[in-house]
Amino acid sequence: TAILIVQALAAFAVIAYFHVGKHHPETANWFRTFLAPLLGGIGMLYVIYLLGENASFAAGTAATDWVFTLIPYVVGVVGIGGILLAVLLKYKAPERYSELGRTVLEEAHER
Repeated sequence: TAILIVQALAAFAVIAYFHVGKHHPETANWFRTFLAPLLGGIGMLYVIYLLGENASFAAGTAATDWVFTLIPYVVGVVGIGGILLAVLLKYKAPERYSELGRTVLEEAHER
């Protein structure tokens, strides 16, 4: 379930990056960077819903285990923690924040 949650968030992040944030507008494509991630993200959310509704069938006896129950909450806490860390770095250590997301190949033609 956790990886499906992260994949759904990544699909919506593609849309936010290219179409909401307007980064790299020359590579934004209505299908590759909007429609496909949108359909994929919605599909993932539906699968997550189905897994939640049918957890006992999908996971068997493990579905009643406390670890299985905590997985979505752990993903949420880690995600919110990452966002808070990014905001903290942005204002307290802007030089470190500016290095986030950079690649080793700074001079790559894709940039």
